[in-house]
Amino acid sequence: MKTIYDIILSLPLFQGIERLKLIHLLEKVTLKFDKYQRGDLIIQKGKECNELVFLLDGSILCETFDKTEKFSIYEHITGETVLFPSFLFGKHTQSPSSVTALDNVSTLSISKQQVLYLMKNEDIFLLNFLNIVSNKAQSAFDKTISLAGADLKKNFAFFVLSLTHKGSTNIHIKSTQQDLADFFGVARPSLLKVINELKEEGIIEYKRKELSILNMDKLHDMLYN
Repeated sequence: MKTIYDIILSLPLFQGIERLKLIHLLEKVTLKFDKYQRGDLIIQKGKECNELVFLLDGSILCETFDKTEKFSIYEHITGETVLFPSFLFGKHTQSPSSVTALDNVSTLSISKQQVLYLMKNEDIFLLNFLNIVSNKAQSAFDKTISLAGADLKKNFAFFVLSLTHKGSTNIHIKSTQQDLADFFGVARPSLLKVINELKEEGIIEYKRKELSILNMDKLHDMLYN
């Protein structure tokens, strides 16, 4: 049976830290463990990110929508992961999405002040944090570069990949065709043509006011190849 130390050492930010060093560190740090049931709100969009939240167990629904609420993206996330580490520091420190429990969910939270303590006292924790944030920034840069001279299909792939989490499933985009066309700055018939092509290629499914992503790997290949 996993101990609490086994669980923590398996989390992205703690991987590589020696067990005895972790035990010593956690004597100075307060960890908050929470449990949620299906439908419970875990993180509210726009809430100040004053702590790091780790998903330990269960599945969550992450909902991201634009300011005008003309489109929204829903995705399922399962497995041990850290939520929105890039928003703990910087100019914008509000959560970009709302997170809701899809079943019984366990989380671990560490306050920003204690994250700073861990960074000052454990180089591996600091390096893991910098790697996670840097990888996200580099991925965004790569996606942007790949858009040079891109067609609408690549723009759509960029849109989906930039607003979803790696490894997420059951991704749905709720929007009218006209609102999506306005977002991409194209005429509605042009967007509909691309939607039909992506549907024929088995990448998406489209129902009234909702797009379902069936194959994220193909979207990734479309953007980078």
